[in-house]
Amino acid sequence: MTLLLGIGVEARGDDGAGLAVARRVARRGVPGWTVELAPGEAGGLLARWEGWQRVVVVDAARAAQPPGTWLRLAASDPRLVTARGASTHGQGLAEAVRLARVLDRLPAELVLLAVCGERFERGAGLSAPVAAAVARLAARLATGRLPAPGVTPPALQGDGDDEAIDA
Repeated sequence: MTLLLGIGVEARGDDGAGLAVARRVARRGVPGWTVELAPGEAGGLLARWEGWQRVVVVDAARAAQPPGTWLRLAASDPRLVTARGASTHGQGLAEAVRLARVLDRLPAELVLLAVCGERFERGAGLSAPVAAAVARLAARLATGRLPAPGVTPPALQGDGDDEAIDA
């Protein structure tokens, strides 16, 4: 069984990308997957993924890549575990991973799928490149497949270089 956890704040533009992906996947349904939405605060994330062996978290990211780029990181990836200030949530995913590691509460498999955003101001909707990336990522996840590890720019998001996840 897989928990897909979409996190973000819809009222802050591209920060709603994780929630948008999760809602689309939930509407389609993926056998063996449970989909939940969360604001992305560290303590709440630990509580939500407790008891799950496999967790896929979808969030927005402030990153150097072009808007709409996907990043797939494992919990052990140094870009995640050393991230400070990249989250638009107070104590976000990187902090949750560090805390879970200290408390020995990390799921056996924790994957972060981040959609690189460009605008995070209050009242803005998803930017065009992020909305397009959300649709492509949700379509891929709805087939039970994750993008390949690393960086996937928008031009390569339909290439099928991905990985099947067994329920």
